[in-house]
Amino acid sequence: SLFATVWPIMTSASQRQQLAVTMPVAARADGFPARSRASTRTASPAVIAAATTTLGLNRLRNKTIAFTGDSNLQLTDGRALKRGLARQLVASAGLNNAIDVTHSVDYLVTPDIASLSKKARHARSKGVTIIDEIEFWQALQIPTSPRRG
Repeated sequence: SLFATVWPIMTSASQRQQLAVTMPVAARADGFPARSRASTRTASPAVIAAATTTLGLNRLRNKTIAFTGDSNLQLTDGRALKRGLARQLVASAGLNNAIDVTHSVDYLVTPDIASLSKKARHARSKGVTIIDEIEFWQALQIPTSPRRG
């Protein structure tokens, strides 16, 4: 089915069915959902919770991380967690940074694990694990909070 192709992180037929009800999309010839660049679709909280990967700091050691999407977080000192700062924190934690999703990327960090962005679709097609940004920063033991303003 389309959802089995586009959403390999969804493990059961009921999760894919819930996604189909939550996010009806039309299939293109290449199997990806048709959408305009301006639209953003997300899965229901239950589907997202079922797809979230539990991380630990040890699992991240020597891994390569890529980011997609604009972060909705800030550090406890009030600095917005922009891409440049995120990459600095990743490097200081001993992890590798990647700008694009390649064969060497282990994790794609995103504020929306159900994203249909080009980078997220590419990561899914390569079998890259997509993780939520909050879970990622918690695994690195870097305290964050929702960004204000």
